[in-house]
Amino acid sequence: MVTEAVIRKICKELDIEIIDIAVNQDHVHLFIKYPLKYSVSYISKMIKGKSSRVLRKEFPHFKEWCGDHLWAMDG
Repeated sequence: MVTEAVIRKICKELDIEIIDIAVNQDHVHLFIKYPLKYSVSYISKMIKGKSSRVLRKEFPHFKEWCGDHLWAMDG
């Protein structure tokens, strides 16, 4: 799955260990171990921002489907 591969690449770049990942059609769950130098909000921002750019480039029709926001806010 493209989304999972993109997220795994981003986490590897940030030295974040993915303990578990579940990618569904409309949401993603991550259980991670991360360096203390990163805040949870920074990690979320990096994963969502970078993955959004990659996925929108690969799948241009996403713009029609979800407008300007591929990912919803954390909750």
